[in-house]
Amino acid sequence: MGSWEGISPPPLLPGVPMAPSKPVAAEFKATARTMGRKARNWSKNFAVVTAVFSGSECVLERVRAKNDMYNSILAGFFSGAALAIKQGPQAMLFGGCGFAVFSLAIDKFTGRHDGH
Repeated sequence: MGSWEGISPPPLLPGVPMAPSKPVAAEFKATARTMGRKARNWSKNFAVVTAVFSGSECVLERVRAKNDMYNSILAGFFSGAALAIKQGPQAMLFGGCGFAVFSLAIDKFTGRHDGH
């Protein structure tokens, strides 16, 4: 995604000459820096989501003393709600429900739990 940020040329205005383009090496370096920054940000966000979901699922397994799909669903609801906490209760509800449904779909698709 970082390589697409500066892809659109500036709009041409009547009577204004076109801006000179940067050398290829400068464009490549700028794109590499942008891509590196984006990769770091995305990996940090993914790590937070993974930590919240995995941590809550582990706590639920421990508390419930069961390893079934309900742990994933509840952990998904908690994770979605926790990630949307700054947007208010309605966003927490929708985020929790969305993440819970996604967790259920992934568990059904991968066949992780045998249903007992």
